Amino acid sequence: TKLERLELKQNNLMKLPSDIFRGLRSLIQLSLSENELRELPEGLLHGLIKLYYLEVHHNKICYVLKGFFAGLKNFKLLDIRNNAFTQSE
Repeated sequence: TKLERLELKQNNLMKLPSDIFRGLRSLIQLSLSENELRELPEGLLHGLIKLYYLEVHHNKICYVLKGFFAGLKNFKLLDIRNNAFTQSE
């Protein structure tokens, strides 16, 4: 698919399957802001080789797994403000 931008803001999302974005190789910008997400599951960004910008502000995320952003060579911008961080694993 040629999808480059995906906005899933304000959808009351609480949880995402780790493979939900698999196959979206052209995705450059992803917005999951203003939801009820508590975690970013391992493998969520796997295969998003062109991802440049991830927006997850205003959720309830408590931690980000070590290595979560590994393999994202084009990744530059992260907006993760206004979450419930307690630790980094």
